[in-house]
Amino acid sequence: MIIGSTRNHNNKRGTNQNCIEYIYCQNDLNFSKIEWPLDGISFDKSQFDIVLGSKWESALENGCFWYTLDEVRRRKIDGKFGFIAQLNTKRFNSRRKPAEIHSVQELFLKERFNFTKVKEHEVLLKIISAVDQDREHQNEKENHVIINVSPIDYGHVLFVPDVTSCLPQRLSYDALKMAIEICLLSSDRGLRIGFNSLCAFASVNHLHFHVLYVNHQIPIDRVAVLPINHGLFELQNYFVRGFALQLENRDTHLLARRAFEVASFLYDNGIAHNLFMCRHEPFIAKEDDQESVVRIFIFPKLSAPGVKDTRYLNSCCFDLAGYLLLKDEKEFEDMSENHAISILNRFCLLEDEFDELKNKVDLVWQNLEL
Repeated sequence: MIIGSTRNHNNKRGTNQNCIEYIYCQNDLNFSKIEWPLDGISFDKSQFDIVLGSKWESALENGCFWYTLDEVRRRKIDGKFGFIAQLNTKRFNSRRKPAEIHSVQELFLKERFNFTKVKEHEVLLKIISAVDQDREHQNEKENHVIINVSPIDYGHVLFVPDVTSCLPQRLSYDALKMAIEICLLSSDRGLRIGFNSLCAFASVNHLHFHVLYVNHQIPIDRVAVLPINHGLFELQNYFVRGFALQLENRDTHLLARRAFEVASFLYDNGIAHNLFMCRHEPFIAKEDDQESVVRIFIFPKLSAPGVKDTRYLNSCCFDLAGYLLLKDEKEFEDMSENHAISILNRFCLLEDEFDELKNKVDLVWQNLEL
């Protein structure tokens, strides 16, 4: 088969004419500098953007979603950070009930809803990496791209790594590496990838990332950072505290390992967390930089056990990036910057709590060869 091509995929559950294999190699990863376009101009689309967009739009035309995005509204909130608020009332009224979660380390339970139970037509892609030498091992894994039947925005899909292994909602090195590479397959700077851990507003305890296009500059696009240790940063003068990492020398392995070490420390200590991934210039940019990087932000949280309240603003990965997902019209109209910051900080660490955690992560970091 030609690398970078697609083909119809025969699913183990039967023939799925809607699902195709998408195979990519190192040369398909796009490291070019991507500027935000002028108003009214779209990004050039990569092959991955074209294939994903075409499959997603076809699913929309075929009525695979629980609602359309025709009535979604957005507005920029006045203030220092430039939050973008989105109103999508149907996401509250027409969505699957979130699972009741009590621990960050909760095990996978096959009797609950999981992504092996979705309908065949909801699986758009089986994504295969030919970047690594161990191609045969990679082919054993069913890495699926599935529509989110209750979409937030255009192109909203779920990346479900190794779906048939039924992994709990815990970040793994392999999953992070492929998520980073998916980010690099796009030439659209608006492609965003997010992860919510258990007790940090994950709805399903089955390993997955949210992938969608948010073609608006949001606060996370303008964030400044301070170094903690080599390759590890913290957010500076942002509305919540968090860690930051970035791609160096096109080394997706190193970035995945660094993100995995931070996430694993949080998981092992029962600390809920959200992750947000996007394209940008390096944290310390030079005028002659011709490449963009992948940035990863990790937000440690206070646990929010139980069934998440989906009606009002909480603090999922997109909210913490400054893209506020609102489902109530009055809340949308009344939302101010100060009120948003107050809500987002209800489950985020205070200054002294984050500093204590930062020192512990730094000690671990010093003992790693990263």
